[in-house]
Amino acid sequence: YVATPGVQALNLTHGFTIECWAQINGFNPHSGIIVKGRGSFSAYGIFLGPDSEYLGVIRRIKPDSAIMSAMDSFYNWHHIALVFRPGDSLYLYVDTLEVASTNAKNIAVLDSSTDSIRIGMNADSNWFWGSIDEVRIWDAPRSLAAIRANMFTVVPGSDPNLALYYTFDDGPGLNRVHDFSGHGRDGFLRGPSVDLLNSTSPMRN
Repeated sequence: YVATPGVQALNLTHGFTIECWAQINGFNPHSGIIVKGRGSFSAYGIFLGPDSEYLGVIRRIKPDSAIMSAMDSFYNWHHIALVFRPGDSLYLYVDTLEVASTNAKNIAVLDSSTDSIRIGMNADSNWFWGSIDEVRIWDAPRSLAAIRANMFTVVPGSDPNLALYYTFDDGPGLNRVHDFSGHGRDGFLRGPSVDLLNSTSPMRN
């Protein structure tokens, strides 16, 4: 997995947008794609569900989830976006289609976590078996139009709401993942079964 720095700026307690491209090579239920926190105390994250589906999780006292239905093309590349709008809803989009949402009208702020963000594994060491590309974490909820406009292309690192940005274009064999948000929050590969590879995702640089 990739571990990010455990910095205050990534707590994202007042709304966020998390985006990535993901491709499943083998199904490992409850594994983490992008996760902050530990076990049932995850502050937020995108996970695989127990069937062929994605789910988004936030936590304020207790977990709240947006869980999509099982999908036929689960093993293809898909763009996943999780958007939390405080006092509104938690939205889960796959390929910019809203596939699930949950009411968050009574949630103004999320629980925080001192843990780093894990990309490719949850805090219970349940690893994601597949490929992840173009991880973007924004410290504000973004509109669906904005997500759709940039899903296939890189974005400027100068955006003030871009809290973390890993394009994974650092080159095969390296251990460090560069943060292109301009904040210097580089990540590091952890474990024996992770590597930076040439991507086959639909991204157009």
